[in-house]
Amino acid sequence: MHPRPSLERYGRHPHGGVINSEFGTLRVATWNLWWRYGQWQARHAAILATLSRLQADVIVLNEVWEEVGGVQQADELARDLKMHAMTCCRPHDQDVLSGNAVLSRWPLLQKGIRKLSATRSVLHAEIGSPYGPLSVFGTHLSWRPDESGRRQEEVGIVLDFISEKNYPSLPPILMGDFNATPGSDELRRLTGQAASSAEGPIFFDAWEQAGDGSHGYTWTRANPYVADEPWPARRIDYVLPALPATSSPAGWFVPERCWIEGTEPVGGIQPSDHYAVAADLRCVLTTMELASEHCGVDHAVPRP
Repeated sequence: MHPRPSLERYGRHPHGGVINSEFGTLRVATWNLWWRYGQWQARHAAILATLSRLQADVIVLNEVWEEVGGVQQADELARDLKMHAMTCCRPHDQDVLSGNAVLSRWPLLQKGIRKLSATRSVLHAEIGSPYGPLSVFGTHLSWRPDESGRRQEEVGIVLDFISEKNYPSLPPILMGDFNATPGSDELRRLTGQAASSAEGPIFFDAWEQAGDGSHGYTWTRANPYVADEPWPARRIDYVLPALPATSSPAGWFVPERCWIEGTEPVGGIQPSDHYAVAADLRCVLTTMELASEHCGVDHAVPRP
């Protein structure tokens, strides 16, 4: 059994006034796993080794594979990582599906799915975390560089879906492969830098706030799988925590660190054509009671 979370007192509300609150750190990650392309069986072992070393609490995965009536990649990873899995896959070829998944160290309480197109969706997982109910959304937007209009429509559907939920403790987190760069209209809508007709929260970019100051490319010719691709290096995979919806929030996230994972081969095998994005988010809760109700849930293993 993992130790209980280290929840500490925090003294002052950012909008004024002394409060009682607690916080701990949540480690999240997102990774596009490149379905069954290339040496997919060897890559699966490299993916598992990378995720095992990362020790994230919650992971969003894109392009996971699922055999029709058979093995699911997300379930295989969750079993070996001792996590819980939730998937939403759609047709890709005759016998093997492709889609999104959420892995969680803690129990998955509710599942929601909203269709974006015939082959794309957004997956919602409500997680019973030590910090209260935690909502995580994972999606994978249309890939072509000339499909910004379509991606903006998909962003609108995602925001509408997120706005339908209630978030009694922490704001939601949206993660995935958006196939759009930080200055795109898609990301500007999500981060409140452009007008949007859709309802929904405003998100911040964890890499922009807590990255190492580099470009943070997740699709780059430095990766041998895309060395001969015509597309330029881009940052297209994101961890986007939402801002609090009110001036007196029940909780919020403070990004402590954001970094790129999956950049190095494992046993001579590059895990995926994308690099992963990981982030440590400090979870601040403004009521002692809210956190204490959930402290019986085991926390993540201690990390270096």
